[in-house]
Amino acid sequence: MTINRNRQQVSSSIVLVAIAFLASQLLLQLLPGIFGSWDAQMIDRLFRFRNAHDPLRPAYDETIVHVDLNNSAIQKLNNYYLNRSQYARVVRNLAAMGVSSQVYDIIFASRINAEDDEALIEATGEAGNVYYGIAFSLSRDAFSTSGKTAENKNVHEYLARTKWPLEVSGDSSGLYSGTNPLPTFIPLASASKGLGFLNIKPDADGVFRRVPLLVKYEDGCYPSLTLRVICDYLGVRPEQIAVTPGKNIILKDARRPGGTTHDMVIPVDAEGNMPVNFIGPWEHMTHYSFADIYQASDAQDTMETWTDELNGKIVLISDVSTGSSDQGPVPTDLNFPLSGFHANAMHTILSETFLQEASQTTMTAIE
Repeated sequence: MTINRNRQQVSSSIVLVAIAFLASQLLLQLLPGIFGSWDAQMIDRLFRFRNAHDPLRPAYDETIVHVDLNNSAIQKLNNYYLNRSQYARVVRNLAAMGVSSQVYDIIFASRINAEDDEALIEATGEAGNVYYGIAFSLSRDAFSTSGKTAENKNVHEYLARTKWPLEVSGDSSGLYSGTNPLPTFIPLASASKGLGFLNIKPDADGVFRRVPLLVKYEDGCYPSLTLRVICDYLGVRPEQIAVTPGKNIILKDARRPGGTTHDMVIPVDAEGNMPVNFIGPWEHMTHYSFADIYQASDAQDTMETWTDELNGKIVLISDVSTGSSDQGPVPTDLNFPLSGFHANAMHTILSETFLQEASQTTMTAIE
């Protein structure tokens, strides 16, 4: 009788566990927004815990650095509204310092002053390593060519000429289409090494955790600023990129300067988003002042010092002064300059410290 009673208790326990498991799975299916946000917020806590303990924090690859137009830089320059000639001087100085890439988290959307605009165009063309931004509306609809003004026609022709003919396998219906483009004005864009889109979308709870690496544009794709810069740095041409939405983006024969070639496999979701592995707070990366770079050409020995410091670096230039609206919540910080988001995305790819989201089958097995 005792044995039968124990068996009944075990059977009842198994049934209760099974019911609880099925009920939890049903709730997950019925309320994905709530439980998905809870899961993401728990991962955010793990990010903050890791960042609070140096032994757990991932190593920082100092190839990627910031040049900040912040409050102190503005005060040092004694000019809140910089003109294009001043940006041109920074472009020239960074080129003279031998940086690998100048990445401007800025969209110079239109001409302002002929003399200053031409100065920036000329400096950009001479440098040969300057990237600027473009913004799209991220939609599920194809790009429409109807009703274009002459200016929009020039934008369309530029984008059609510079889009990437990527190899896409599987179901690409989840990828965003890039519509309503707002690029850096075309003469400046044409002088640059390329444009990359700056759009990012927050998760359902408003936190930025992932970056779309590409969008569909007509019969090709257009890369994010992150993907364009890193592909050029690794010597990966568009024909060497294989895209499988919901699985990965493969950069074939990627090679860092002086390194060996290998295929770099970047995990992405169905929309082409890569989870960003944040390495820490804003201050964790190396930062330099925009004013110091601007004034470096005043003395030859100063330029030599800066050349030793920045030679071969990927330099991200952005406006982080008070009043800049380009900031938002990320797992490590509630008010993070989003130029740092792009820098962390580049760092994730360059260091190959990818975050892989577990499949539903894997999560069910773990649970």
